[in-house]
Amino acid sequence: MSKLMIQPQEQEIEVSPGLSLVEVCEDRDLGVFFGCRQGACGSCLIAVCPRSRAGLSAPTEDERVFLDSLGATEDQRLACQCSVIGDVAISADPDHVFAAGRATEEGFLFLSHRGLSFVDDLMAKASALGMKSYVLSSLPSEETPGRAAALIAAADWCRVTPSDSLLLDDVLAAIRDLEAQGKRIVGCVSVWEGYRSWMAEANHALGAPDEAPERIARILDKHELRSRLYAAGLSHVRSELIEDEASFDRVLRASGKRFVKPRRGLASFGAFRLTDKITYARLQALSQEMRSDTDYREIFTGKGAQFIAEDYIGGVEMSFEVIAREGAVRVVAIHEKVEVDEAGETTLETSCVSPPVSADRAALEEGECFIGACFAELGLRTGCYHVEAKLDPRSGRWEIIEINPRVGGAFINASTAAQLGGPCLLELWLETFLPGRALPSNDPTRPIEETFFRVYFGEPGREIARVDRSDGDRAPATLRMMVSPGARLPKSSREIFLAQALWRGRPGELTRNVQEMIRISKEAIRFQYQPVTV
Repeated sequence: MSKLMIQPQEQEIEVSPGLSLVEVCEDRDLGVFFGCRQGACGSCLIAVCPRSRAGLSAPTEDERVFLDSLGATEDQRLACQCSVIGDVAISADPDHVFAAGRATEEGFLFLSHRGLSFVDDLMAKASALGMKSYVLSSLPSEETPGRAAALIAAADWCRVTPSDSLLLDDVLAAIRDLEAQGKRIVGCVSVWEGYRSWMAEANHALGAPDEAPERIARILDKHELRSRLYAAGLSHVRSELIEDEASFDRVLRASGKRFVKPRRGLASFGAFRLTDKITYARLQALSQEMRSDTDYREIFTGKGAQFIAEDYIGGVEMSFEVIAREGAVRVVAIHEKVEVDEAGETTLETSCVSPPVSADRAALEEGECFIGACFAELGLRTGCYHVEAKLDPRSGRWEIIEINPRVGGAFINASTAAQLGGPCLLELWLETFLPGRALPSNDPTRPIEETFFRVYFGEPGREIARVDRSDGDRAPATLRMMVSPGARLPKSSREIFLAQALWRGRPGELTRNVQEMIRISKEAIRFQYQPVTV
């Protein structure tokens, strides 16, 4: 049973979880006046204790819009739209001020996948902002023994679940327990895309700044995103669902190049240019592989493992690193993908340079305007985004590839920090939850420092014999090794990370000769394989 506390009467009622406040008030006189009971009149506006907001169901999109029209605070709700899901304190007086109670600690709740997902970097940035770190993680891999203990030691509060993937119930339970301990959560953050919807649900339960869960779900659905942009005239690319063998044959027979990818994806899993060598049976096998992958399977549940086919987008691919706050959308860095390998059944983005070298300043500024128009159409107003887009050099037209509502992977975060001369994307993302923080005012086409980074990918199913290092003409500023000799790589159709290296230089130093940087980066680390041992 959940406890419903009524203030200022100090009345306490036991309520079955899931019961609506309307039903509770029908049985007892709690002083709440109901009018339309449809969330359209505002008669039932109530105050909710800030420390117990997670005890009520999260507001729907319609309720949030109506509350905004009333000028309601984050601690006010429409009683007719609420269900009790945990312990909560309310008042029929919407202006009631709840007693402060015991002192609270302010911090962020970080959702970590298997003990990873940039959580160490997030904790460091939270500490720099004077905030506590509360970490909820799924069970770390057996390949990282001691990781759970390290997280528990490093975080101000930590819970590691026995499952290899978090559930929304895990997140909401953590919020309730933290609030019961007097800890105030200013926001929930997850870099792991599989938990991005849980992050949105948590933030709306907390009343913290974030996009609505439904909006996050729509942009993560690549078919729905493409269809929305196409209908708005912001894309000339068509997307078609591959629902059965007949629809696959129709796509295969269609004129023009097509690109196949999962409806919801990550790590370029099953994303490739369609050829007549691909069969429907192979797509089904890839779908099963995605759903069976221990590290990625929660992303590919339901519609996530369904494939779509899009018109192939040619041109130079770039990523726009975006920070948005209260409707202000700012591009803080732009990376050009100077090496992309479309071999096999995945697409490997091997090396990036920033600022871009294949587009002039005018084209990049047009790209920024294009990103802003897409965000306006989609209603995206707050958060951190890694937006992948291509520039067609013949038409000069930009096309969206994906909009990822999170920080980009590899060295995108560190690269952006070097270009800004200070704050990284993680820090800027955390600041969107805090009042009075201004967005950066930098020119992404003229960074303080240039950057170049390479991601070293492995061959599926192989075993590492040795790793050869050579700093050669220019040593990387930062090197991150992810495997060691003896490591056996998974036999998978997704990216397999071996290492990452980042170079930094003065303006004009790296972009002057990108081909030379590609050569240097290739020679910096070489992986030798050996026959797989049984």
